[in-house]
Amino acid sequence: MKSFYPTNEEIASLLKELATYLEFEGENPFKIRAYKNAARVISGYGDSIADLVIQGKDITSIPGIGKNIEKKIKEIINTGSLQLIQRYREKYPQGIFELLNIPGIGIKKIRILYEKFNVTSPEDFLILINNGNLRDIPGFGEKSERKFKKALESYIKREKVFKFCDVEPLVIQFESYLKESYGSNFMVVGSYRRKKEVVSNIDVLIKDSYEKDQIIKRYADLKDIKFLSEKDSYILKFSSGLRFNLINTCNKSWGIDLIKYTGSVEFNNKFCDFVKKDLGISNIWGNEIFYNKCEEEIFDELDIDYIPPEIREGKEELELAKLRAIPHLIEQSDLKGDLHIHTTYTDGSNTIEEMVLAAMVLGFEYIGITDHSKRLKIANGLDEKRLMRQLDEIDEINERYKGKIRVFKGIEVDILDNGSLDLSDSILKELDYVIASVHSKFNLSEKDQTKRIKRAMDNPHVTIIGHPTGRLIGKRPPYKVDMEQIIKHAYTTGCVLELNSQPDRLDLNDQYLKMAKEIGVKVAINSDAHSKGGFNVLKYGIYQARRGWLEKEDVINTYPLTEIADFFKKGK
Repeated sequence: MKSFYPTNEEIASLLKELATYLEFEGENPFKIRAYKNAARVISGYGDSIADLVIQGKDITSIPGIGKNIEKKIKEIINTGSLQLIQRYREKYPQGIFELLNIPGIGIKKIRILYEKFNVTSPEDFLILINNGNLRDIPGFGEKSERKFKKALESYIKREKVFKFCDVEPLVIQFESYLKESYGSNFMVVGSYRRKKEVVSNIDVLIKDSYEKDQIIKRYADLKDIKFLSEKDSYILKFSSGLRFNLINTCNKSWGIDLIKYTGSVEFNNKFCDFVKKDLGISNIWGNEIFYNKCEEEIFDELDIDYIPPEIREGKEELELAKLRAIPHLIEQSDLKGDLHIHTTYTDGSNTIEEMVLAAMVLGFEYIGITDHSKRLKIANGLDEKRLMRQLDEIDEINERYKGKIRVFKGIEVDILDNGSLDLSDSILKELDYVIASVHSKFNLSEKDQTKRIKRAMDNPHVTIIGHPTGRLIGKRPPYKVDMEQIIKHAYTTGCVLELNSQPDRLDLNDQYLKMAKEIGVKVAINSDAHSKGGFNVLKYGIYQARRGWLEKEDVINTYPLTEIADFFKKGK
């Protein structure tokens, strides 16, 4: 039996967890930063760190991984965890660290809550606020209390959900195990197959077999997961609360069951109504008319287009399928380049040339370098002098790699509080294109935030609005902004809206992407990469774009080099 070593995401997650404990204990900030940086590098690294270690490769050659961190990584790969983390987990109540999901709460405030008031969970914190016990504590005034109370109440009531990117490594490992043990007699379905940005559980459709329960129990033992057996299904329950629901099916009903367990409730209701109306069949899911047919054959027999899983949400997809008008959704292979990339000039881990070489491996025709502007001091943002030095380096690199790849000159410039930009027009006009982004003052009113972004869009040098709603999934809600106005103004001004592929952003969401497509606004699917491995997140942007009904022609970085160069030259 194959051993299933930790994925890069699992290794990175443990290093981030260790950094959190060290920060909580007031450890050396440089040590904490080292673990956080290593986690970020590993998370975005192209090759499997576990495979490199098993092959005896020297992983200390990877930027950010020193001898001490290498030792920790090897322990994770060999044992699946870290003894140091286990000690911290036993030492501190884990509920206290859930507070990191509440906007405005950092480690320092958590330490105060724990040490002064013995708060060990979000519920404890809410009780403390309701009793008015925090008003005299610095950082917990009356205004902050109201903000924290609202966020806590929302957090406590919400359904437990998990980001797609967080569950994906677990799903991939389980798929690998099942393929080795059970062949191809299964498929992951539900919201995961529809590539939703967050999921509450993982549904796996699996063909019946006398040995299936033993195979699943063996995996549960291997990964130290709870195994539960119910009448028609099995459940694997992770310590995080994530559940893998294994649903029984058989060969003959495989195709219709895939449709049933993939679609949303709304899609399935509409699908049933459609089949009942057209074929007079009321009992769809168990009807023999659909037996021994794959999904494609069932759609074809119903004389409708095949509907990609990502858009089986019960909107207008069935009506369009009847008209044979389902759009040809974008594929990752359609991307010709990436237009949002950071380097060592600001807060990136790799040089411009290193990012260029990584992009060439992916077959990109072009990339755009868009380091931060001076307002973002925490990211070592560029002032005019350093930006001009970077532009000279890009000229040299373009000469060196002429005919192989083109590097466009860009910037991610901050949108200031009043909608003006962090750099002058005289410097912005030297660039091929400009991404303008909000990185501060998230608490403006909807009217003021909308006005702020619209003013930035009016600047003739602004090409793209970066991560337009500013959300961080599960951590920070979108700022208040009238996105319909923003999308319409993008059409008026010729601005492009970004779909930021970072899995904690995925900004724009599917609803706004569909609105942009319908209005005629172009989108850029960007990685916001801060390292060579950062290009890997583009797949999440593609998933989101497909959920937003985007086609190749809706996305500017599907344009070949000559077309994107012309697009930038023409401006808005």
